Amino acid sequence: MSKILLINNNRSLLSCDLSTEIATRGNYNFLVATEPNVNLVARSQWVPDRNGDVAIRGIVGNIDYSLYYRDEGIVAIELRDIVIIGVYISPNCVLEFFQHRIFNLQQVVMRSRKRVIVVGGFNCRTALAGAASSNARGRILEDLLEVTGAICVNDGAATYSARGHESIIDLVIIDSRIRIDTIDFSVLNEETASDHKAVSITIRDCPSRVMQININHRLTDYQIHRGN
Repeated sequence: MSKILLINNNRSLLSCDLSTEIATRGNYNFLVATEPNVNLVARSQWVPDRNGDVAIRGIVGNIDYSLYYRDEGIVAIELRDIVIIGVYISPNCVLEFFQHRIFNLQQVVMRSRKRVIVVGGFNCRTALAGAASSNARGRILEDLLEVTGAICVNDGAATYSARGHESIIDLVIIDSRIRIDTIDFSVLNEETASDHKAVSITIRDCPSRVMQININHRLTDYQIHRGN
């Protein structure tokens, strides 16, 4: 069993600290932060993307992992039989940029020989996550799901709330090699010092132990790391 916590920190150091506290208290194996505090992830045990827009770190369980892929807005780590991908796409980018980022994500998912789970801030509206309708960004994401056979496991619970507006923009996607009945998804009622809520994911049948592999933080292109 592996547990993943996803939180958008809005660059706040306090939110980052609270995220780590929630993850530690809840015995989460991995914390995925979108819009983390850049100074924090640069000097600690985080594995960030190339822009510092999304980062992953191990929390509890002494689980070994390696960097699998890193680009702008996408970072992935590899365990023994699963790849965890963190994603962030700004709400301010143009549609063509969103489409390009989704295409990059599609390539990472389709190249993996292992099961894949994608978590992050997509800043789109899709009916597949429980929204009333899909916008242009959401339809692009839905094309990705159709091509790869992946599934969005969000259950309609809002992950963002500000100024009386709620939306579902922090998403969890699993590929076809992960059974939907092995995933526990929930949006937590925890203080995050952010206008985003904490998202909890548990993969019940995912072995986590792998051989120790050093992380190459200079990796910027697709590459599979294998143990000896």
